[in-house]
Amino acid sequence: MKQLLKQYAAYYGTVGIVLLTGSIILLFCSKEAVQLWVDANHLAYLDVFFSYLTHLGDGLTFVTVILFMALWRSYYLAFEGLLSFATSGLFTQLLKRTVFADVLRPKGLLGAQLHYIAGVEVHTTHSFPSGHATTAFALATFLVLHSTPKNGILWALAAALVGFSRIYLNQHFLPDVLAGALIGTAWATAMHQLLLPLQQKDAWQRHLLP
Repeated sequence: MKQLLKQYAAYYGTVGIVLLTGSIILLFCSKEAVQLWVDANHLAYLDVFFSYLTHLGDGLTFVTVILFMALWRSYYLAFEGLLSFATSGLFTQLLKRTVFADVLRPKGLLGAQLHYIAGVEVHTTHSFPSGHATTAFALATFLVLHSTPKNGILWALAAALVGFSRIYLNQHFLPDVLAGALIGTAWATAMHQLLLPLQQKDAWQRHLLP
């Protein structure tokens, strides 16, 4: 694990900075105050940008990556991606609907005080943690662990933007996104470590298409 963290220090360091910055903000501001500040700074072009960007945190994006891996890269990569996506998502949904089932989203707590973007369906319940943030950071972690380490900062920032889109669109509070980021990153890293023995087996290096 230490070797992994050292090799991909750019990625894990950037994720750590994102988590630390968000945590420091919450030491001085309530989640409601942060939400209202972000909401007060809406711009028309950002409304459009984040409305589309947020879909990178959908499960469909990760599934598309998994299918690509199975078709052209290897069954091993597809299996690791599938486990990273499915288990992190399942854990997040379990937390949402059991331990934190009563936690309201921004619309449920702040209601008419917020700005809502036309065409964006905004939910009111099951706020913590953010499923989109979990998926975005699990996907970023999976991709960076199978690419050049120097790209780590870009993958981390891309995931952070998806996470921020959930706040901007009034779908989640900052703590929801930070929790999702932590779960997604940690879970995908754990799956990578757990499945390393399979990487040595020839059968797992095959893929469907030539």
